[in-house]
Amino acid sequence: MIDALLAQDIVNRMKHIIQQELNFFSTEGIIIASTDPSRIGQQNHQGAQFVLEANQAIVIEYDDQYKGAKQGINLPVAIDHQMVGVIGITGKKEEVSQYGEIIKEMTEVLILNNMAKEVVYNRRNAHSHILTIIQDNDSAENQRSLDMVYGIDIDNQYYTAIAGLPLNSPSDYFFEQQSHFYLDLENLLSKDKRTIFEMRGNLFLALLPTQKSQKVTTTIQQICQLLEQKYHITLIFGAGTPGKGHGELKKSIDQAKTALSWNKHFSHQQTLAFTDMAYGLVLHDVNAGNKSYFLNNLFNDLPKQDIEHMLSLLDTYESCNGSIKQCAETLFIHKNTVQYQLNKITDLTGYDPRVLSDFFTLKLASILYKLQD
Repeated sequence: MIDALLAQDIVNRMKHIIQQELNFFSTEGIIIASTDPSRIGQQNHQGAQFVLEANQAIVIEYDDQYKGAKQGINLPVAIDHQMVGVIGITGKKEEVSQYGEIIKEMTEVLILNNMAKEVVYNRRNAHSHILTIIQDNDSAENQRSLDMVYGIDIDNQYYTAIAGLPLNSPSDYFFEQQSHFYLDLENLLSKDKRTIFEMRGNLFLALLPTQKSQKVTTTIQQICQLLEQKYHITLIFGAGTPGKGHGELKKSIDQAKTALSWNKHFSHQQTLAFTDMAYGLVLHDVNAGNKSYFLNNLFNDLPKQDIEHMLSLLDTYESCNGSIKQCAETLFIHKNTVQYQLNKITDLTGYDPRVLSDFFTLKLASILYKLQD
């Protein structure tokens, strides 16, 4: 059955084009939408009943030639060879006949377009619900609903989770274009109907039906290429380990998010697998209380601006492999200024970056501080 709001939108659009009054009849012959509000709800329209029964258009030469009908033309509206309603144009035969087939076809196109949007919307909600169940619930009832309602068998199908974020802080443009992103991603990822994905805020999350790391990498490359070329947006990703069943898939999603966070702060590459995080495998899960105590003790209530300037210098010092000369050239400052700033770090923290064991402590502090973001 066609929704009355959709039918009203259609007749309003059509009137704007042909400047004639239009009605849309349900399959029961009731006017559910009209550009003449007084006719909405009218029943016993014999002209519409004739079209519904004969499945063919009818021209009404004068008012009440058919009971309840005004002069004009009524045409069947069908989707996939199934009658879904009748579209009627009110007016003199010579004025409205020329529009009949065009209006019928445009009505069918608009209905199909709306149905396609509903399919995408329903799939989007389904995917979001599936991912929510996997991440938040572990009851047997919820797991059965995945199979019965959505046809998703997570107990026998291996999936690999991936999570992505814009490399830079998302602009208003990113959020304005999200519906378009989703449709493009739908076209790309729906080649395998088992793929489950969602975009929530600026986070992209997906379960790819594969165990193969190369296939995961290829899919991520395709996503990045699509968004880079069409929208000039760069995404970076984290990937979890393959798994099946609620517990393993929840773990895979958590791993993908962890790898993504590490990638954004430290690796800055297109994809980082959880298993490739090196010492990040240990540091990402440091007890929050211990982390806070360690950082507070080392930075000793320094202002945030001072801490971030200190860490920026340490990053450059590390990338220059401890070379004062190269560090100065990179920062466009004098070597003595680099030495002065390193001495200042020592004075503030008690740790000298030029001493390997002290640098390790400062590096650890830098990592844990950035992971707080």
